[in-house]
Amino acid sequence: MNGRYVGLDLGSTYTKLVELEEHRIVDSRIVKSAKKEELVPDIRTNLCTTGYFRKKVKAEASITEITAAVLGAKHYFPECDVIVDIGGQDIKVTDVRDNRFYINDKCSAGTGAFFEFILSYLDLNYEAFANLEESSEIFYLNNTCTVFALSEIISHMANGADVNAVLTSLNYSFAKKISEIVPACRKLVLIGGVAKNAGFVKAFRNTINAEVLIPDEPQTVNALGAALYIQGKKERGSGV
Repeated sequence: MNGRYVGLDLGSTYTKLVELEEHRIVDSRIVKSAKKEELVPDIRTNLCTTGYFRKKVKAEASITEITAAVLGAKHYFPECDVIVDIGGQDIKVTDVRDNRFYINDKCSAGTGAFFEFILSYLDLNYEAFANLEESSEIFYLNNTCTVFALSEIISHMANGADVNAVLTSLNYSFAKKISEIVPACRKLVLIGGVAKNAGFVKAFRNTINAEVLIPDEPQTVNALGAALYIQGKKERGSGV
């Protein structure tokens, strides 16, 4: 473990691990949070945790998701102004220029859990978004509560909306909702599992007036940030 640094992001839905050695990522893994023990290292030195369940694992250091996101996102895009982290249960918007942040954790609308709930109702998996043929028939949801949003979707389907129209409308509805809480900026980094939804990314880019940057693996950015944090502490010789 000496010379290796591990970041563990214990999220509400998924647990992510990133391991660094000589400033290179040598391991990166993702499992469902119910199986998080599969990723917990046997040795807890040089380990930093973050995420919803970060205090459930003994480690040398533990940092908030905000701190982890800033470290991880700026590793890929040092010039970024704002970070939008769409997780399983909440949405975090961080303005790195003045360290202000906004967290939407009162409702799951627009989060990974919301999209998975709607896909489950439609008997689809996440690949449906990857294979989505964007519809020209877009309706914007009036309700953001999961139950009421589903009721609204069912109503549109009863009136003839097909699956492509529903998925396209979901993407644009929540792209609009999220863009309304993002401060004016030039460069924005989008991270979290929803950043893997190509349809949402397209809708977000078409909705927001900013350059949207996405790391190669947007879901492990916070785990990377945690690994970078413990690495920096150890290399500077400061306590954790």
